[in-house]
Amino acid sequence: NNTSVTKGSMFYTSQVVKKDELIDRDLEIIPENYKIYWLSVDNTTTYANSIYPGDRIDLWLKTTQDGMLVFGEFISNIEVLAVRDKSGQNVFDVTSGRQPAWLLFAVKTDMYRYLKLAENIPGMNIIPVPKNNLVNPDIGSTEYSSQELIDLIDSQVQRMGA
Repeated sequence: NNTSVTKGSMFYTSQVVKKDELIDRDLEIIPENYKIYWLSVDNTTTYANSIYPGDRIDLWLKTTQDGMLVFGEFISNIEVLAVRDKSGQNVFDVTSGRQPAWLLFAVKTDMYRYLKLAENIPGMNIIPVPKNNLVNPDIGSTEYSSQELIDLIDSQVQRMGA
């Protein structure tokens, strides 16, 4: 991964992996009608960098409406494809000490649209929450958790005149 082997050179067979085991698989396995979303994160929102590729997360939405705090699960069961630093490099490759800046995952095109709208609404935040895969190994598909939050985003976009 992120290396090459010169023709005729020697290498250890333990370093050879199948294509589906590579960490940089994020662009190769995206189904039709899905898009890659880059969620801005930091060391705190990734729980001290403990969200890994292959983990499942939920996305929670946090904002205020009419002076009241709104905080709820927005999209559930998303598989993390990669964790990148601010320059787009894999946080978990051989170079240690990289800080997470982006979580990459694939979502349906309409979910992508709502995530992009939410990221551009002032005061609206999308927060990743890890799932415990050991408690529920049959997690299910990625889906919206709340129609009310979708309606809230739509109303905020209309207020902004977008």
